[in-house]
Amino acid sequence: FQRAMELEPQSYTCPHEGLGLVYLRQGKIARARKSFERAIAINPDIEYKKFNELAKILIKQGEKGRAIKLLERSVANYPQDPEARLLLKKLTTTPK
Repeated sequence: FQRAMELEPQSYTCPHEGLGLVYLRQGKIARARKSFERAIAINPDIEYKKFNELAKILIKQGEKGRAIKLLERSVANYPQDPEARLLLKKLTTTPK
């Protein structure tokens, strides 16, 4: 992933997403967040999983409003995704 980012750091989202998933599984939440944010910044119309994973991180970090916006974008990008809809429903129907 690092090598791929060196080749196309500004236009290729996959290495950022891949690193984000690796960091997430390793418990390196700050690095995972940065990687997902970078992937989304490069292409905000990218596949929904990046939005979902970043939203989960933000929920745990207390950034509920930003998580909701990401999940809404995830649903817009890929309406068939049940995960984003479920998370969005939980966030918008629970007391603040």
